[in-house]
Amino acid sequence: MKHRFAPGRRVVCVALLCLALVPLGLFASSSFVFEETGLLTTARAYHCATLLPDGRVLAAGGNTSLAVTASAELYDPATGVWTPTGTMSQARYRHTGTLLPNGLVLVIGGLDDGDGLTSTELYDPATGNFRTTGALVVGTSSHTATVLADGRVLVTGGGGSTVNSTIAAAQIYDPATEVWTRIGDMLAARFRHAATLLPNGLVLVSGGNGPSGVLASAELCDPTTGTWTPTGDMSFARFRHTQTLLADGRVLVAAGMNANVNVTASAEIYDPATGVWTTTGFLNVARAQHTATLMPNGLVAVVGGFHGPTPTTELYDPSVGTWSLSSDMLQGRSAHQTVLLPSGQILVVGGFNGDPPSEAPYNPEFDHHSLKETEIGTLQEIPPPPIITRQPTNRRVNVGAMATFRVAATGAPPLTYQWTKNGAEIPGAVSASYTTPPVTAEDNGSLFAVSVTNPGGSTTSRSATLLVRSFL
Repeated sequence: MKHRFAPGRRVVCVALLCLALVPLGLFASSSFVFEETGLLTTARAYHCATLLPDGRVLAAGGNTSLAVTASAELYDPATGVWTPTGTMSQARYRHTGTLLPNGLVLVIGGLDDGDGLTSTELYDPATGNFRTTGALVVGTSSHTATVLADGRVLVTGGGGSTVNSTIAAAQIYDPATEVWTRIGDMLAARFRHAATLLPNGLVLVSGGNGPSGVLASAELCDPTTGTWTPTGDMSFARFRHTQTLLADGRVLVAAGMNANVNVTASAEIYDPATGVWTTTGFLNVARAQHTATLMPNGLVAVVGGFHGPTPTTELYDPSVGTWSLSSDMLQGRSAHQTVLLPSGQILVVGGFNGDPPSEAPYNPEFDHHSLKETEIGTLQEIPPPPIITRQPTNRRVNVGAMATFRVAATGAPPLTYQWTKNGAEIPGAVSASYTTPPVTAEDNGSLFAVSVTNPGGSTTSRSATLLVRSFL
């Protein structure tokens, strides 16, 4: 297969400053630097990717544009290489992979040939093997899987390959017994929804696609009683959205597809203390089937999604409620996975784009080109542009003399300088001061200015006037 990028890593944006934990609100110009890392051994989309306790990443299942796969592989951040590992007992996509407190990964449900699967299995990083575990009470795909405070796993909703097979079932897995138990059904059947464990131990479920259309409703599960209660409706019906627990305990819902089945840029915040949703800043790019990651500094990074698929990324600052565009990924992608690594970087894995395969045909059932490409994103803080603390001043000299203009500036290094005369750059005039050649009468009234540049941008000084005295 012909790869889009040459092997090895390639930085496509200049690294500016190392990530620093600074107060929120100061990151309006934060941006990612993306670089290539190892190719997956198998192209995959609608797969799962799970961070293991030792820092490696497990990618399992998905589809390859040709078929559903049972294969799995491991990424080692130390080497940037993907290596095949044990194979699942069941090929699947639109499934979930959840790290349990005991260090095993629980792979749940998904699709193979049209119906939601009941099979689940466990991956043991110590042996590199999968083994089957208890079967779901109700088969499902496009569901959610949430690790509860006591280590059990709650699976909500999902269904088969059509809206008509959407289910309201909720099921809990107990790692101690490896048994699934069905609890009370959700108030609404839904799939392609989102779920988040709140600090109070309840699980918030929002949106999704239901038998009667796209949902704006949200509900709370109490895992101790297995019961559901309604909470405030979202301002916008949506599915294929993301839901992220913020550092302050609120929940951010971003983008997705709306009631008209169009991608949306809307976003809103849920406050568990009041049960109320409040709209927040719109994203710059409408998207669905994207990923959202809470970064160590409290910002939320949204990556890719179906709007192309797009390579664009954005950062949400909860302190001001606004989004800022970040650097593009190397590859537009949707239905991918993003994993926050212990280093604070994000690993973006697989997905699909809209380009047809270059060499092999693809299965029209999947209607896309699954990717092998993966990339690493490093969040950098872009410093503010330089501040000029002393402006150049007017100079008065005699014909034949030389004039010196000076500037003083502060800002994140390195600082570079470029002087201009009447708006045209002066070759070689690249320091904090500039001395003219011997002047002539024709130089009288010339304007001199300097641009001071650092990684955050450029600042141009005021113009200083050269006054030339002539003596007859």
